[in-house]
Amino acid sequence: MTTGARLRRWTLGGSALLIATAVGYGTSAPVAAKSPAPVVVWSESRTGLVPVDNAVDAAMTRAFDRAHPGYRLELTRLPAATFRTKDFAALEANKPIDVFKMDNADLATYFYDGAITPINAYLHKWSHHLRMNLFTTTAIHGKILGVPDNTYALGLVVRKDWLREYHLPQPTTWATFLEDAKVFKEHGHIGFAESYQIKNGAFGWQYETWLYAAGAPSFVPQAHGTGWTPTFQGAAGVATARFLRTLQRDAVISPDAATLPWPETYTQFTSGRAGMVIAANNIIPAIQQAGLKGKVEVVPIPHPARPYGKPTALAGGSFYFLNSHAPNRAGGLAFLRWLLSRPVQVKQVTGSWAAGDVPIEMSARTDVNAAALRGNNPLDLGFQAILEGPVRQEPAFANYLEAKTDLSKALVNIMLQHAPAAATLKATARQLAVLAK
Repeated sequence: MTTGARLRRWTLGGSALLIATAVGYGTSAPVAAKSPAPVVVWSESRTGLVPVDNAVDAAMTRAFDRAHPGYRLELTRLPAATFRTKDFAALEANKPIDVFKMDNADLATYFYDGAITPINAYLHKWSHHLRMNLFTTTAIHGKILGVPDNTYALGLVVRKDWLREYHLPQPTTWATFLEDAKVFKEHGHIGFAESYQIKNGAFGWQYETWLYAAGAPSFVPQAHGTGWTPTFQGAAGVATARFLRTLQRDAVISPDAATLPWPETYTQFTSGRAGMVIAANNIIPAIQQAGLKGKVEVVPIPHPARPYGKPTALAGGSFYFLNSHAPNRAGGLAFLRWLLSRPVQVKQVTGSWAAGDVPIEMSARTDVNAAALRGNNPLDLGFQAILEGPVRQEPAFANYLEAKTDLSKALVNIMLQHAPAAATLKATARQLAVLAK
C-alpha cells in the first residue's frame, strides 16, 4: 500500500470513529491530532552563492507549511562539492527523498536510471500562466521532468546610450558586433566583457551561445537516444571559433579574460567599463543596482551574417524534480504545484559579484526569472523577446560538465595559441565522443 493510500485509509477511518463516538456514546477522550507528513526536499548550495543555512530557505519552509498544514517541508541544502554524489547515492538506495533540485545539465544521469518522474500529466493543471517553452529545457524524449527554480535564456546586453552617443548600428550581425566593440575600445572602454575561465566549462558555455546563434548545436542526440554526438567541428563550429579568435586578435575582449573568473564578466559591465556582455536574465538586479536601467537593452546573440529575427537562444537553469521512489509522492506533487502558484518573498543581496554576493534566486514565482516566465517583468530590458523565441536546452548527458571543460581548453588554445581551429575542434570532438555516450 502506498503512503497516500495509507493516509486516505487512516483519515477515513478516523472520521468514521469520530462520528460513531459523537452519535452513539456522547463525549469521549479526544482523538490525537495527526502529525503533518514530511515532504523531504534536497537542494544544492553552490559555494559563494547560496549558503547552506539561509533565511530564504526558512521563509520558504514556513510559507509552504502554512499553505499545506497536512505536510511539513524538510528542506536540506547540501554543499555543491558533495551534492551530486550524495544525492544520486541516496536516490539509488531509495532513501526517503521526495523532491530534489539540480541543474538541468545533470538530467541524463538521473533520468536514464529511472530516478525522475515526468510531470507532463500535471502541468496543464498547474501552469497555464507560464511559458511552456522554458519547461522544455528539462525535457528528454518529450517527457517534461522539472519545475523551474530559476530559468534563464542568454542574450547580449548592450549599452544603448553608447550606441547613440557614438552613432553605431545595433549589433545584429557578427560584423556590426565587431564594429561596435572596436569603437567602444577606441573610446577607452572594454568592447566585450568575456572570460576564458575553464572551470566547469564556463567558456564553452559562452561559445555555445554564439554557435546556437549561428544555427548549430554543440551536441545532437544519437539515434538510439542514450548518448550525444559532438557537432562543433562542423562548419558553423569552426566559423564561431575563428570569430572569437578575431575578437581576441583585435583586443576588444576583456584584457584579463584568460584569468578573469567568469562571474566578473557581469561586474565589468555593471561597473560601466564594458559596452557589451552575454548574460542571463539574473543580471537584471545588478543592472538596476548599478543605475544602468535606462542605459542598456538586451538583444539576441548576433547571427554571423543576417540581422536576427528570433534566433535560437541557449536556455537552462535549476529545477525541482519528483523522485520516482518518493515515499510521499502526494506531498512531493503538492510542493511542485505550490512552487508554481504561491509567492514567496525573495531577498536580493547587494554587494560585489566577485565576493559571491549575487542575488539569491529561490523561487520561480517572484524573482526576475519568474517574471520573465510569466511575461510581467517591469525590468524586462528585452529578455522577454528572447524568451518568447525558440530556446535550446543544454545537452543532457552524464559527463556534460567535463566535456564542456575540455571544449573550453580547446577554444582557449585556438584563441591564445593560434592552434588550427578545424583540426583542434575535430580532435576535441573525437575525445568528447567517448564522454557523451
